[in-house]
Parts: sequence; structure tokens; C-alpha cells
Amino acid sequence: MPSRTRIAVADDRLYLYKESRGTPRGLRVALEPADGPSRTVLDFPRDLERLEIPDLRPGATYRIDIRRKKTLKRLFGPKQTKTLKLEPRLLRILLTGSGRCGTKTAAHYLDGLVFEDGEAAMAMHEPLSEYVVPALIENRLQDLVPIQTGLGHNIESAPYYSLYPRAAKADRIIHIIRDGRRVVQSGLNRGWYQNDDIWNRLKPQFPGDAFRQSCHLWRQSVENSLEMASETFRLEDLTASADIRRDFVRSMGIRGTDKPFPHKNAGRSSSRTDDWDKARQVAFREIAGSLMDRFYPGWDRHWDRR
Repeated sequence: MPSRTRIAVADDRLYLYKESRGTPRGLRVALEPADGPSRTVLDFPRDLERLEIPDLRPGATYRIDIRRKKTLKRLFGPKQTKTLKLEPRLLRILLTGSGRCGTKTAAHYLDGLVFEDGEAAMAMHEPLSEYVVPALIENRLQDLVPIQTGLGHNIESAPYYSLYPRAAKADRIIHIIRDGRRVVQSGLNRGWYQNDDIWNRLKPQFPGDAFRQSCHLWRQSVENSLEMASETFRLEDLTASADIRRDFVRSMGIRGTDKPFPHKNAGRSSSRTDDWDKARQVAFREIAGSLMDRFYPGWDRHWDRR
């Protein structure tokens, strides 16, 4: 459906991305400048996932109309119409962290708030990740630029930038941290390092089994985020404290709000770690203990230290 096509602007071109990659559909794209009568009709073939429309006028405004290519579906089916100015810009805020740390929840919380200069906050979580993740794996960082700067959002949350800090671009980067024990268990519940899907191919490889690798993932993502970010906030504090939430939005130049912090992307299985055996406790302490001591002092007081 045309509604599954996302449009990103660049200085002198447009990029059209079909969501749900691998679902073939032919589209007809009509493009016309807002200040002129000229109209261009383009074919977006069914087996092409991204269409680039170059040689446009920088700063100009264009109206784009996207419909299905087949005549009956074009005439009677849904359509997508949008007016866009070729004015890409850097993200104001990038939120990142280890994954399973609350970045999706934070994006929902921030979306619709208002910056102190009056601009509305438009937050997205991992926009067009089906294009971003392969580009990160293959080191095609230039392919990320239209998605980062041209979709119209000014806040993005995406944990994968904690693993690829060179690709992280924003005016300000904020780090969200969650208790590493909960992150590791939640990740294991989600299949971290347990199959060959694209999300696991995105992860760096570490020595050891899936448990030890997940511990290392949390450690490395936190270390990278601390290097990149201007502020770090604990998810547990954002959830529990209105004062911390006020500090959180203030750190981004966003007006204060009484909006409750939501709970998004909850796992189907518990992330509690009560049943970790001694070997897992020792491994986690060895790999992640120093960072846990720093951000969660006293975290292991109930663990057997023998």
C-alpha cells in the first residue's frame, strides 16, 4: 500500500522507501513543484525497495502523489499525498543505550512535547530500521544520512548507535541506562546471540556463550554511550521520579510536562534474575561489575560473594 512508503528529503533530491521490504508492489509516483506547472510521473518498480529522485531544486517545495501502479488499484485504491520542502536537518536529539533499556518508551514519552523555542517534538523509534540495520552491518554509513536528516523528525531513539558510535549524528546525544542484569535477561529472552537473524548479525561478537556475550554487549554499549552522550539517565529513575523526568526533558531543551512515563515494548517473559546460578553471577560481575558499581551501587549485596 502507498501508506507504507516513507519519504525523506535531501538538499536536491527525494528518497522513497517501501516499508515491509520484500513485499513486491509497483507504484506510480507523480511529482510537481509547488510553484510551477511542471509535473513528472515516475515508475517505482515492484522489485525496487528504494527510489531516488535526483536533480531537484534545493530549498524548493514539492508535492508528491503515490498510488498503486495497476489501473484499478490506482483509481480506486488508497493514495498517499504529501508536500515537502527540500530542507534536511540534523537531529536535535538522539537517544541511545544498550537495547532493552527504555529508548522506545522514551520516544513515546517525548513525542508531542514542545521544545523551549516552540518547536513541536516529533520523536521516532528506529525509523526505517529495515534499511538502517543492513547499512550499519555493511558500513554504508552514507546511506543513513537521508533517514537521519530527512524524515522530518527531530528526536530519534535507537539503541544500535551505541554499537556504531561513528554513525551517530545529532545536536545532542542522551544515554539511557538500565540495570544490566535486567537488560541481559531481557535480551536472552529475545534471543540475543541465539540465532542468525539480522539483529544478531548487527551485534559485535565476544568470547563465550550467549549469556557472556550479552553481558559484554551491555558493557560495550554503556561504555560507548558514555563517550558520546552529554547526559545519562537511569530508566528506573525516569519511571519512578517526576523530578528526574523534569531534568530529562530540561536536558534536551524541552518544556516541562506532567505527562506520565509510559511502559512500552514490555517483554513477554520476566527479566528478573533470581534464578541465575553462581556461574552466571560470577560471569556478570566479572564483565559488568565496575559499571554496575558506578550506576547501581550496592546492586549485588544479596549475591553470594564467596
